[in-house]
Parts: sequence; C-alpha cells; structure tokens
Amino acid sequence: MNRNQMDCNQPKLSIAIVTYNCLGDFQATLDNVISQKYANKEIIVIDGGSTDGTKNHIEEKKHLIDQYLIESDTGPYDAMNKASRIAQGEWIIFINSGDTFASDIVCEKLLSEEISSFDILYGDHFYKDTNDQLFHIKSSEFKGIWNTLKTGQISNAWQESIPCHQATFIRTALLKETPYDLKFQIAADHDFLYKMCASGKRFRYFQEKVAIYSAGGMSQTKKWQCLFEWIDIASKHANPLIVRFYYLVFNPLKVRVNRFYKIFSN
Repeated sequence: MNRNQMDCNQPKLSIAIVTYNCLGDFQATLDNVISQKYANKEIIVIDGGSTDGTKNHIEEKKHLIDQYLIESDTGPYDAMNKASRIAQGEWIIFINSGDTFASDIVCEKLLSEEISSFDILYGDHFYKDTNDQLFHIKSSEFKGIWNTLKTGQISNAWQESIPCHQATFIRTALLKETPYDLKFQIAADHDFLYKMCASGKRFRYFQEKVAIYSAGGMSQTKKWQCLFEWIDIASKHANPLIVRFYYLVFNPLKVRVNRFYKIFSN
C-alpha cells in the first residue's frame, strides 16, 4: 500500500478493526482510522463473515487496508486474537465498528513520548450514548486500580477507571504470547490487563482522551453475562466474597437509591 514517507523513529502501530454485520458503523470507523495522522501504522480489518455488504466495502477500500481477514469467528475477542497473530506492529490497538479515535493526532501524541520501558499505554475515553451525547470517562494509574482491587475497596469510580480496549495500546508480543481468554466473551480485555499487571508488566497512563466508545456494545446488550464475567475475573485477584457483595448487593442497591432520590427530588 502506498504510504507517505514514514518516520523510522516511530514504532509501528497496528490498528485493528473488528466488525460483523454493521456496515454503516464500519464505514465510519474505517474512515476515522484512515484519517489518523500517525505515519507508521498498519490497518487491519477482521470481519466475522458479514452478509450486509461489508465484504464489498472492504474490497473497495483494500488499497487503504494493509491486512484483512473475512471469515467466521466466535466473537470479538476471537477476531482480536486473529488480528494480533497477523499484526506486524510493535504496538496494537483495537477499535470496534462504531467506535472512533477522539482526534486524528492522538496516536501521534502518545507514541511520540518516551515509552520504550512500558508494555501497555492507555488513556481516557468518551462514552457516546444513543442520543450522541458524549461523557468523559476518566481512567487512572493502573497501580491504583490494581491495589484497590487487591484490598477490596472497589467502588463505582474504580469500575469506571479500568481502561477500555479502544483506549489501550498493547505491545503486540504480549498478545501473541498470551491471547485473550475466549472463555470471556465480553470482558476478556479486563482479564488480560489484570494478568499483565500480576505478571509485572509496566503500564503508563496518559491524561489524554484516546477514543469514543459508542453505546450498544455487548457489555450493554448482554448486561447479566457481562456482570458475571466481571465477577469471575475480579474474583481471581481479590476476595471473592467482597467482589460478589459489590457487584450483586452494594452496586444494585446504590443504583436503586439514586433512582429513588431522583424521583422524589423532582
């Protein structure tokens, strides 16, 4: 593929788009990724065998796509593992169809920093609701996220601070060696981050808005499955009783109290 002359000092970045039967969203995401001004990038598309015209669009745009696979898979993380296996970049980031980068220079900003001693880079993201309203979701230093989990002091603020994969750059070698666990269909990225932290990998947090995550993903359409995956994953690294109390008792009770307060304060 023709590229502008690349800065050889830039580490190569693989940007992987995973998609299945959401042509309109895929078109918008692909256009956004193409517009990213980071020179030394490769674009990977993994399509799970869409039947809605996505294949034709990939063929039309293949001169702008470095690698693509069109074949059935078992879900997003299976597709992400496939992308990791074929990726040639030193770093990789995954963008689902419907999601975008927050700006066209965000990859340049993060990867131009001194990052040679780090394994995982991440930042904040925007959550875009069904009315296209954006909400800034702030992350935090992963050491703090990890220590909070280990000590059992988890809260809603802690839950939100866990970075989403759309805002996370990972050394590709880590995913080639330790792929996402396909037992988890919705929260395998959380499982991976905890594993990496437990094994001593180094994280760097940037106070930068990296991505825009759109409503309607599996974590919302399959809320109960997502909940029990969070419980299963967190329980491997913290007191299972505390984890279950937070997710099954404290958090639902707090939601109900907040709703009650809103009703009677209007």
